[in-house]
Amino acid sequence: MSVQTRKGIIATNITDPIGGDGISSPVVHNWGGDGAYTVLIDKSGAGLNNYALTFHCETATGVHTGTGIIINQDQ
Repeated sequence: MSVQTRKGIIATNITDPIGGDGISSPVVHNWGGDGAYTVLIDKSGAGLNNYALTFHCETATGVHTGTGIIINQDQ
């Protein structure tokens, strides 16, 4: 499983090195600023999609802000 985030010209990526082991991948940050972000989740191996994505937004001073999601495609 890999997750890519993009906001403007800033993009980040994280890949879970061992799929299905029950251990979460490392945390990744994207410091793109205010506004909507694009998040892409993909996998290269065979089998069903089975993942949990935890995400949230915070201000430059570390205060949590409102966070929402719109799913455009999940297949």
